[in-house]
Amino acid sequence: IDNPHKPWTLSRSWYFVLNIMRFTFWIFFTELSMHFVYCNALQYHPDYVAKLNPWAFYAMGYCMGQYFHNKYVVFYGTWGEITRADDIDAPPPPKCIGRIHLYSEMWKHFDRGLYQFLI
Repeated sequence: IDNPHKPWTLSRSWYFVLNIMRFTFWIFFTELSMHFVYCNALQYHPDYVAKLNPWAFYAMGYCMGQYFHNKYVVFYGTWGEITRADDIDAPPPPKCIGRIHLYSEMWKHFDRGLYQFLI
């Protein structure tokens, strides 16, 4: 906040527009995927979940995690890009949860702003 104002250059404008377009794509991708994978509706049908074989159960859990990740990337990524446009350094977007193998690493890399606040 105390840094001097950086003028908008063509590359900075292009980077901003490109990131906003990227987050807009993920908004539409997430909405489209919700028409085919009803992971939020599973809480109302526990009998269906009980009938799933282990591979389908694990795949549904993975899809639920990816859905959460997409929502998080869109929400925090969009507003993080807007804060960077105002010359405020926001934490970087979260890492993909499919790449994080230890749950102890999840909160270090997934929600970096919360992790920086807590330590």
